[in-house]
Amino acid sequence: FVDRDLAQAEQAAAKWGSKAYKDIRVAFADGPIDVVSVATPDETHAAVLKELAAYSPRLIFCEKPLALNWADAQAIQELYRTVPTKIQVNYLRRFLPEFRAVKQAIAAGSYGRFLTGSGFYVKGFLHNGSHMVDLLQYWLGEATGAQELTDSVVDEERSALLTFADGGLFTIQSLAGNPYWIFEMDLLFEHKRLRILDSGLSIQEYTLGENPVFPGTPEMQPQPICTTGLDRAMQYAMENIRDHLILGEPLLCPLDEALATLKTGLLRS
Repeated sequence: FVDRDLAQAEQAAAKWGSKAYKDIRVAFADGPIDVVSVATPDETHAAVLKELAAYSPRLIFCEKPLALNWADAQAIQELYRTVPTKIQVNYLRRFLPEFRAVKQAIAAGSYGRFLTGSGFYVKGFLHNGSHMVDLLQYWLGEATGAQELTDSVVDEERSALLTFADGGLFTIQSLAGNPYWIFEMDLLFEHKRLRILDSGLSIQEYTLGENPVFPGTPEMQPQPICTTGLDRAMQYAMENIRDHLILGEPLLCPLDEALATLKTGLLRS
């Protein structure tokens, strides 16, 4: 564990039976390190990634966002093209089998064309809202347009309208002031409706059926709620890293896809 506050690192090392350091350089000098987890404050991610490139660990598991501006993001991309280190970014819902199954079903055409949707988040557009951006692009492909809906420069108050292929629209709305926790999404497709509830712990699908009140009028009818493995997201992420390093399996959230999420999150589509 490496922390500028050595006492914090020592506390973690004591809990997990490891070593504590105050400096990355000293940690790497003490022996080879295969995987590094970057869990520092958002504003430090870019600087830490630039420092780590000099030591060429096999893989870096980085919290999102990778950077807070596009210049730093591009610098990271260029730098890691010159070193063997791979980067996986922690957009955690990508690692869940249930969310990967949704991606496969959308790609197979089971849902039909995406029409419209909306979602609510708190605690920062880049910090938490970017999870929503990433999930949408993971399922639907990169947004073709991004429009700011608020005048505020405060990250926690930003809302945006994203446009996807075939004209599908999704509104990401901030619950300004963070009065309580919420992360929910509602997506309407030609053949199905998909709701992401309880931060992603629950998924509910709706399928087309007959309206009992107005015969001849189709409506979306709710199916049983599916409980996901959100509470095991880190386990799934570590398994993916292991399988990548040992078996050559592809990373589920590699650097280039995380940069595409950041690009849209910065409204640079």
